Amino acid sequence: MAEYTKEQTSLAREVLKQNGLDRFLHLTEKFYDFAAYLLAENKKHNLTALREIDDVWVKHFADSLLFADMFEGERKTLIDVGCGGGFPSIPLAIACKNLKITAMDSTKKKTDFVLSAARELKLENYSAMCARAEEAGKNK
Repeated sequence: MAEYTKEQTSLAREVLKQNGLDRFLHLTEKFYDFAAYLLAENKKHNLTALREIDDVWVKHFADSLLFADMFEGERKTLIDVGCGGGFPSIPLAIACKNLKITAMDSTKKKTDFVLSAARELKLENYSAMCARAEEAGKNK
């Protein structure tokens, strides 16, 4: 999808290696596709304060993937309450195909964005709902 410079690819690989996340090196391109999509949409919808792809890598990707080991093995589910711009849920959906993720946010532009990103990245393990957590958790 997106095009990357050698420096960007090098930074991504370095961030993953420094955080013991070498097993995700093969997904670098897909992670970059998400970061590029986020920044392109951010110009229209103000989803994050970050404006540079390198900043997205350094500040979000490693943190999002640090607990991916918890989701290895049998099929599991996760809800990302307050999903914002899709961290940690989108990187986890890319890295953990066995993980069924529901992103939740009370702001429609954010849930619309994460659903659009999931479609763009062909993530079949991802869904989203626009709701306030305290309301969604009530039995009705």
